[in-house]
Amino acid sequence: MKVLRSSWRPVWLLAGDLILTYLAFRASFLVLYGVDPPADNWSAFMSLLPAILGGTLVAQLAFGTVSELHRPSLDLLVSTGLAVVVSGMITMSATFIALVPDFPRKVLALGLVFQFLFLSFWKTMVAARDKRWFYSRRYVVVCNDPSQGERFVERALARFAQKPQVLSLDELLQRKESPHDLVIGTGDLDPMQRERLVQWAAATGTELLLVPNVVEVLVHRSPVIRFADVPMMAIGKTTISPEVAAVKRAIDLVGAAFLLLLSLPILIVAALAIKLTSPGPVLFVQERVGLHGRPFRVYKLRTMIDNAEALTGPTLATEDDPRVTPVGRVLRATRLDELPQLWNVIKGEMSLVGPRPEREFFCEQISKQHPEFRLRQGVKPGLTGLAQVFGRYDTDPADKLRYDLMYASQYSLLLDLQIILWTIQAVLFPQSWMDKQGDRITALELRLLLGREAERSVAPTSED
Repeated sequence: MKVLRSSWRPVWLLAGDLILTYLAFRASFLVLYGVDPPADNWSAFMSLLPAILGGTLVAQLAFGTVSELHRPSLDLLVSTGLAVVVSGMITMSATFIALVPDFPRKVLALGLVFQFLFLSFWKTMVAARDKRWFYSRRYVVVCNDPSQGERFVERALARFAQKPQVLSLDELLQRKESPHDLVIGTGDLDPMQRERLVQWAAATGTELLLVPNVVEVLVHRSPVIRFADVPMMAIGKTTISPEVAAVKRAIDLVGAAFLLLLSLPILIVAALAIKLTSPGPVLFVQERVGLHGRPFRVYKLRTMIDNAEALTGPTLATEDDPRVTPVGRVLRATRLDELPQLWNVIKGEMSLVGPRPEREFFCEQISKQHPEFRLRQGVKPGLTGLAQVFGRYDTDPADKLRYDLMYASQYSLLLDLQIILWTIQAVLFPQSWMDKQGDRITALELRLLLGREAERSVAPTSED
């Protein structure tokens, strides 16, 4: 039986979360007070129950534990645990705001433990069912360049039970009926080919995924307007309105100042480790391209040998780059090498969230192949972004560009918050380590696969 993919799926998943949350706190009372808890304590709990359930709802949605279940089990457990912590903080805040002193802190603490255990078991069971279906499906990749199709299979579908086929569009269309469960069209298909593929999928009833081109990324969620009786789609700007930008700047200032003070001990220890293990400066300083193409100097903890490009010239970093020092590998895996850029945020050259800043040399190189790359300069570069939480060091620049344009064209402050939460998870459990536990299916890929609305949503540098 296939995974339930209707619009009701998130509803029953959330319903299970809320029911198990109530049972978790009920179990907490049972353990601490037996079957007959003090009336005032129970009354306080019932008055806070809407806040507890509301906090659970918000946190589980924010950490993607409702729909994004095709992840390694440990990854899912980490997300569930972080969501439980956030919901506990919301509950604590509610006790002070609503002035409910009779709700015992020990009930809250034990209730959160039970909540984590109950929700982890529930989500692991649902995820196991999802994964059995997900990895057993049959796939065919449609592309013009067979080598590109093979690279796509190796990168995205290597762990699937059945090796996907790589076909040209003509080879696929010659089949009267598709024996495949799902067809994936790569980014090298031209508009006419994409239209033919969509028509074929509609006629045969075949599920189809398309790697979006820039137009499709910018059109996604665009408002529909009409001139007389002609429907049209308005292409949104890849910029942020002045009012929202002012709020974003205020959040950046407060957040960066707080994080900089909090991370000072880490910066000191990291600086000493770099100085003692590798000759050269502690900080890596480089000119990058910022908002509207304006250059600025970015700061990082040095993770490579000194003068890493002295012999090679400007070169993109790879995941296993031999120029990276042992200390640098730790700093990169935990993203701690980016901490000095908090000063760039305070100065107003960067934001906490946004596309990663790039060097002019690579901007020119990438723009030759992808002219739309310059569109990402409509928003301020960031310390972290969609490409950082969903991608890897070796993620194709075209795929990173899609993430950046999704972020710029679909921007909201809520999206910033989601990316920050995802970044916390990425720092606690680095992608290179998570990859050893199994392939991670990103939120964007999963939502596309399940037929849901795509996630709202950069090319690496020599040090990035």
